[in-house]
Amino acid sequence: MTEKEQKSAAKAFAAYWKDKGDEKSDTQSFWLSLLHDVYGVEEPTKYDSFEKRVKDTTTNFIDVYIPSTRVMIEQKTIGKNLRKGIIQSDGSILSPFQQAKRYIVNLPVNEVRHKLVELFRILDTKENDRDWYTRFSLSKKRSGHL
Repeated sequence: MTEKEQKSAAKAFAAYWKDKGDEKSDTQSFWLSLLHDVYGVEEPTKYDSFEKRVKDTTTNFIDVYIPSTRVMIEQKTIGKNLRKGIIQSDGSILSPFQQAKRYIVNLPVNEVRHKLVELFRILDTKENDRDWYTRFSLSKKRSGHL
């Protein structure tokens, strides 16, 4: 995929997802589409895992986990305040960042990254085009692999 094709795919992706964003019903489609349609990853289901179980006092689930890069994604429904605590299944109130930290301490060491990305958002395509694309582009890899 050329840079021009990727840029066009990123704009189409952002336009499609603009008013969508339910954590439960959209997470898998969102990430599979992003990886395949925008980054050109062939067969993205070979590289990611959805609802990875993490056990502490209860069983919790990481929304998306990419083992080859040890990337953990905790997605929230559009409109949720990512800095505010959200009631968890065990009754605790955690921000997405705190939720990710809880998962990290309960994962085997070889599955953990030492850095967390707190926020991922699709930026407005009406912003300066080059700046938007640079921030949207998570990787310069064009090989179709993670």
